[in-house]
Amino acid sequence: MAELLVRVVDLVNTSEPQKTPQLTKAGNVIVVCPDGWTWGKLEVNSPDWCIIKVPNMTVMTAAQFLGPQTGDVTQNPNLTTRAAGITLSALPVSVSAGNTYTMTQAQIMAAKTVYAVLAPPQLGPSTTTL
Repeated sequence: MAELLVRVVDLVNTSEPQKTPQLTKAGNVIVVCPDGWTWGKLEVNSPDWCIIKVPNMTVMTAAQFLGPQTGDVTQNPNLTTRAAGITLSALPVSVSAGNTYTMTQAQIMAAKTVYAVLAPPQLGPSTTTL
């Protein structure tokens, strides 16, 4: 069975904003651990994460939340660190940082969001000389 460490606030790179899409966002699962995992103080008390225990979800099933969007980030800087996440507002309780919740697999899957791959930014008008 699985326990999820879930980001509850967006991570932002203020010094290099163009790198922000590659950082984890609210609803991204940071790590999946087996039931009964002993979480560290930084995970339990962080202002950035919450822990969601899902007794009827296998670690293998939960791992689907860990994969990145596919593609080459040098060609498309809009690619994100995760291809899917949890829409926190769709969960049956309001989650907040530093708390632990227990939910069912059905509740987690109902809140699952697969992120659309955004097109790469345009570099400006192109000109063609004939």
